[in-house]
Amino acid sequence: MSTEGNDVITAQVILELAGKLLPKPVRTEHKGRKTTIVGGDPGKAVIQVLPDRVKISVYGVSWVGTHMLKADHEMLAEMYYESLSDPRTAEKILRKLVQVAVLIRKSQFRKCTICLKVHPPEHMLESTCHSCAEKHLGIVF
Repeated sequence: MSTEGNDVITAQVILELAGKLLPKPVRTEHKGRKTTIVGGDPGKAVIQVLPDRVKISVYGVSWVGTHMLKADHEMLAEMYYESLSDPRTAEKILRKLVQVAVLIRKSQFRKCTICLKVHPPEHMLESTCHSCAEKHLGIVF
């Protein structure tokens, strides 16, 4: 994306930047006037693009019942397009915020004491991953 000579920040500019800055793979969901873009698998950072502003969050989910996850992102920043001076500055700010979101999310991952693999917190039962809890501890989810 070329930002030279363009000094207007719009939702479209932010959408283009989000695809470039978020960890791959990137998943996009459109709901009404809001576009949510999640980077990483498992999710690490989230950019929500609204008509007048952008929100950057640490990816998060919580369990609803025993088999359904619900988005529960932790917002780091909310910026109105009018407060961003130009696309180059917007890209620098978004890049730093995405990096921080990814670092925070990665710090939440834990190593399973049985299989020794690292898992996101939503797939852990204390110090054991859900898979090992089922296989070795007889817990049914």
